[in-house]
Amino acid sequence: MIAPLYKLGMLGHAGMIVVALLVGASFGYILQAVGMGNSRKISAVFYGKDWAVMRIMFSAVVTAMVLTYVSYYLGILDISLVQLSGLNMTGQIVGGLLLGAGMVVGGY
Repeated sequence: MIAPLYKLGMLGHAGMIVVALLVGASFGYILQAVGMGNSRKISAVFYGKDWAVMRIMFSAVVTAMVLTYVSYYLGILDISLVQLSGLNMTGQIVGGLLLGAGMVVGGY
């Protein structure tokens, strides 16, 4: 979402790094504060016992969608400058298998 500001010259390289660090740290803090870093909570999703993690992630996706479209309609964001990467299904499958294997090895 910040990339159009870089392309338009509103943010430089250092500004992009600062924004990325602030957004990443904020997102990580919020996820940790609501308990998303708890391995038992994450594994409970796989066992079908606790869907709190899925509700939180779904809420985050919907919030990002709404804010993207609102900023587009208010003229803050030019959608044509936003780059969408293609889906690499092989990478998704390999990454999911590695994550699952890591959770199994870790005993979660």
